[in-house]
Formats: sequence, C-alpha cells, structure tokens
Amino acid sequence: MANLLEIVELESDEERRLSMITQHQDVNILKAARVGKGFTQQQVANTAKINIRHYQRFESGERNIKTASFYVTMAVCKALEIMPENILEH
Repeated sequence: MANLLEIVELESDEERRLSMITQHQDVNILKAARVGKGFTQQQVANTAKINIRHYQRFESGERNIKTASFYVTMAVCKALEIMPENILEH
C-alpha cells in the first residue's frame, strides 16, 4: 500500500502533467487562431499593444496566457478575434 507521501507525489506529478497538456492546448489555440486569420506574430503583438517577444512566449508555451494580466489576455483575444473562454476554459 502506498504511503501518504507517495500519493501526494503522484498527485503532484499528475497536476504538472495536466497543466502542461492544458498549456499546450492554449498554445495550439493561439497559433491556430493566428494562422487561420493570416496574421503574423508581429501583427498580433502590434494589435494587442504588447512586445512581440511577449506574444511569442505565449505561443511557444514559455509563458501561460492564463497567468498573464487580464488586460494582456483580453488584448490578445481581441487581436486574434477569439473569445476569452476559448483560452480560459481549458
């Protein structure tokens, strides 16, 4: 029988794995929306009024858009013409 520490470690590993999957889905949504609209990363960044590197970090998965400020998340969604729920509900 697994002890409590092993159970906690397993739960923590599972949470990390699920977080990575969710973040990967967010990245796919951002890129799919951008490519589908025919936008470059620079165009999205300019429209959202953020630095291109900031946007690139979201799209590459380096940063999670769910942890960005409300303003940045909304600006990116508006620039990509997507509903925030498409990102925030995953």
